[in-house]
Amino acid sequence: MTIEERMEKVEMELARAKRRNHLLLSCVLLSFVLLAAAMTAGISNRKNIIEASEFNLLDVNGETIAYLAVEGDGPMLKFFDKNQKTRFILSAAKEGSAMSFFDENTEIRAGLYVSKDEPRLLLWDENGKRRACLAVLKDGPELDLFDPNGKVIWEAPR
Repeated sequence: MTIEERMEKVEMELARAKRRNHLLLSCVLLSFVLLAAAMTAGISNRKNIIEASEFNLLDVNGETIAYLAVEGDGPMLKFFDKNQKTRFILSAAKEGSAMSFFDENTEIRAGLYVSKDEPRLLLWDENGKRRACLAVLKDGPELDLFDPNGKVIWEAPR
C-alpha cells in the first residue's frame, strides 16, 4: 500500500470519526433538551394539584373496584370484589384508625382498630358474631374468646 493510499484511508476514517462524533454530540444535546423539557414538565405538574372529595377507581367494564373519600372526620379507602361487595376498608379518623376485612357476603371477618389507648384485633365468624378479641389495654394485654352467642368462654388474664 502506497503512502497516498494510506493517507486516503486515514482521511476516510477521520471523516467517519467526525460524522460519528457529530452524531454522538447531536444525541447528547437532544438528550439534554428532552431531559430539560421533562424536568420542566414535572415541575409544572407539581404545581397542578388534583383535589376532590371522592375518587373512584374503575375496572375495564366501568365498575368501581376501589373508592377513596373523606367520610366523617377522616379518609376512607374501600376495595370491592367483582360483585361490587365491600371486601376491605381502611380508615382514619380523630378517634383512631381501622382496617376491616369482609367475606363474599359482606360480613365482617377481621378488624384491626387502633384508638388512642387501646389497639384491638377482632375476629368474627361467618354469621357476623364476634368470636375473638385481642387488645392491649392500659393495664396490660387481654384475650377474650366467645361462643356463637357472644358469651365469653375463655379470657386471659382471668
